[in-house]
Amino acid sequence: VVDVTDGMKILPGAVEEACAGALDARILETWPRYQKLELLDETMDRRKTREGYLLRGEGRFLGVADAWHRYDFRCMFDGESADLTWKHYGKEVEE
Repeated sequence: VVDVTDGMKILPGAVEEACAGALDARILETWPRYQKLELLDETMDRRKTREGYLLRGEGRFLGVADAWHRYDFRCMFDGESADLTWKHYGKEVEE
């Protein structure tokens, strides 16, 4: 449990790093040779909660066929481990 009365004890970069690591592990389960992971900064929502530091937003990763895949995610980081849920939307489609 995170003490919400004090300031951010954990730097936001550490939260993003932990959540990106959790996303990397999740993506590698299905796409073991994917090439690149991006978090879309303009979609990021960062909050401090009683359970930990919440980061949610959207991102994309580059698959081996040079196709970008979109996803959204929710990640809770307690200072030690990241708990991740995500939804993969498939390949990006040009509009």
